[in-house]
Amino acid sequence: MSDERVVWKAVIWGLGTWAIHCVAALVLVVVLVACVPRHTQLFDEFNADLPNATVLTISNSEFAVNYWYLIVFPLALDCILLVGWRIASPKVRWLASMWSWLVLVSAMLFIGFTVLTVSIPLERIKPATTALAGSEEPVSEAGELSASQPLPQSEPQPDTGR
Repeated sequence: MSDERVVWKAVIWGLGTWAIHCVAALVLVVVLVACVPRHTQLFDEFNADLPNATVLTISNSEFAVNYWYLIVFPLALDCILLVGWRIASPKVRWLASMWSWLVLVSAMLFIGFTVLTVSIPLERIKPATTALAGSEEPVSEAGELSASQPLPQSEPQPDTGR
């Protein structure tokens, strides 16, 4: 196989892998910039005590909201590393594969951590939000309904005969 063909094959592999990294980065930015701030407002409304991991996730989200454009620099470096290592001698090509997997696994772990740390506190305040949907009663400090307050009953819907 000619050297030119090897180079083009390496460039195509590097750019394809880089495109996958861009998609992972886009998902991460969407989760941090769009999803987490919505949940943060809900946590603020209920004055919920949040675990340290959730506070860290909210801090990461605030950073991503303010500096989302900084993701361009690591992605450009990622592209250069992937293509460069793939073009290099066979002794260092394994670095491109390891780097690719490291970036993907790190992104997926970070996305999972973010979703998990936001959803756990939501489960703690979910009963209060569900019960308050049809009630005007205040919520206690812990974010739960008081014991004296009866749970709202759902009314059966009339059958329309369809």
